[in-house]
Amino acid sequence: MNLKEQREAAFKAAEALIEKVKAGDESAVPEAEAKIAEVKALNEKMERAAEGDALIAQIKSMGAPDGRDATKRLDFKGFGSQIAASMHRTSEDMGRKSLVASGESIAPLPVTYEELTREATRRPTRLAEAIPLAQREESIYAFVRSASVSEPGGAGVVAPGNLKPRRALALEREESRLRVVAVLSDPIDKYLLADRSNVGTWVEQQLAAALADELENQVLAGDGTGENFTGIANTSGIQTQAYATDPLITVQAGISKLLADGVSPAFVGLSPADWLSIQTTRNASGNFDVGGPIDATAQRLWGVPVVVAPGVTDGEGYVIGEQSVVLSTDQSGVHVEWGTSSDMFERNQLMARVEGRFNLDVTLPRGIVKLALTAA
Repeated sequence: MNLKEQREAAFKAAEALIEKVKAGDESAVPEAEAKIAEVKALNEKMERAAEGDALIAQIKSMGAPDGRDATKRLDFKGFGSQIAASMHRTSEDMGRKSLVASGESIAPLPVTYEELTREATRRPTRLAEAIPLAQREESIYAFVRSASVSEPGGAGVVAPGNLKPRRALALEREESRLRVVAVLSDPIDKYLLADRSNVGTWVEQQLAAALADELENQVLAGDGTGENFTGIANTSGIQTQAYATDPLITVQAGISKLLADGVSPAFVGLSPADWLSIQTTRNASGNFDVGGPIDATAQRLWGVPVVVAPGVTDGEGYVIGEQSVVLSTDQSGVHVEWGTSSDMFERNQLMARVEGRFNLDVTLPRGIVKLALTAA
């Protein structure tokens, strides 16, 4: 069992023993005291583990381990424990062991420098975790987008005195700005949060996961209106690939479109249902295609990494080219604030808000291919 499961088991055992003591069974007192001590010890271990996760995230955010200019990506694993650890540090700075009634903190943005290789220790579970991350210095910024040109021209052999050939780069300067992605929790009894493990559960289930899910939704399907991102599906200029024979061949055709345009594929984004279907579909001989174009263990199709993301619509998929899209954010991290409002004070309840600033920047629209994985 992991630490959380051990703590829950010890807590339930302690509760049962305490009930025996209340019922008059004094022989259960020593065992109850031992179990209570075990719960406290496990609480301390969980606290140290959460602080360790936060420290690792801070170190990662400083740059690649070996000093190289590496591509970094979001990594939401342990995100909730990092937020909880930042809340606990704020409470400790105020001289409290349990969570203070109100406060604010900044949690480091969880990032990784691990490439999408066969040897990767953890694979992204969202497209937002597979897209390169750019940390902007200002909330309003500009980036360069490459547009398609029907006759771009190029280099050539030139005789002395003749005009040199011209290459049309079709680069456009795009103005953009970071958008706030936020989530507010339901009210919760403040005494439940006196237990540090409960704070971690509350933050993980109600706040961290919700923020990551909405970020993924915006990356995929933001419609560009109001404060919404312009998501991948709604970006003008991306390529499309119609259904061709079966999903496996359709993915291959999408990859080929990028290669024909001089763009190397970075990854393929599929829904869990479509990834399962591709792995379990039999070929004409009655055998599975696993071992040929499908590498289920390394999670690859045609040699390209596959990101299995629940946010991708069944029957659709994407081939994302290298240097085609960037997820932008700021350099301050994720802001956390908690406290009471209106009649919550009278009810001994707290609420929390977690928010960060992000946006999606498609720098090469033709470097993205949307796939139709079912016949029309």
